[in-house]
Amino acid sequence: MARYALGAGYHVVIEGILYADHYGEMLTRLVGDHRGVTRCYYLDMYRERDLLPGGIKTVIGSNSALRDTVDRIMRETALSELPPRDT
Repeated sequence: MARYALGAGYHVVIEGILYADHYGEMLTRLVGDHRGVTRCYYLDMYRERDLLPGGIKTVIGSNSALRDTVDRIMRETALSELPPRDT
């Protein structure tokens, strides 16, 4: 589903407790195949340093407040610059 949405030009957030030993290869392929800018964030709170093969761009510590984490991701991905959409 994520691959289809990316191919159609949508922004995609894949969120969950996705263990690298199980999902790492699939996520690495998805990132590698994506034609646009890809940002990867690892919330270091469940499985310590369970990073994707080849590393991860940004590790966010468990001490980061929810609002700070959301603001950071929105700013760094430039999603905060997009106009709001009516749903």
